[in-house]
Amino acid sequence: MKKIYIAGCGGMLGEAFYCQFKNDYYLKCTDIDVNEKWLSYCDIRDFKTYRKDVVNFKP
Repeated sequence: MKKIYIAGCGGMLGEAFYCQFKNDYYLKCTDIDVNEKWLSYCDIRDFKTYRKDVVNFKP
């Protein structure tokens, strides 16, 4: 299964992407406000942590 990493996914658009792709792709959705169970915390302003998260996910 292909992987998609979506940063900043906590808003309406991010949720729409999640709903559209969740059945066909392995998703990792991140945001600084984790208000859904399918979100993971990641602050993209911290580039080192963001890059490490993406590299570890291997999209």
